Amino acid sequence: MVQNLPVRRVASACAGALLWVASVALYAADGFGLAVGLLWLFGLALVGTALFEQIARPARIDLLAPLFLMAAFAPLYVIRARSTRPWRTRTCSG
Repeated sequence: MVQNLPVRRVASACAGALLWVASVALYAADGFGLAVGLLWLFGLALVGTALFEQIARPARIDLLAPLFLMAAFAPLYVIRARSTRPWRTRTCSG
């Protein structure tokens, strides 16, 4: 089921998009500077607040599984990295 966004959220997203357009125009006219960065960050914040929704808390296993997989496969990576010859690099001497 698709729910319509409230007007407040749509207005916030549009304001953020307008700040992004303004930052691109300012960048094209004057190059990158503090004003361009701030406009982009404020636009990102406005769009982020418009699209933010509460999500359910993830299960503990969903948070721990990547750590377990990394711990399981890291030794394989180290073994493989040790067994290969390092790339030969050319250096200029003199």
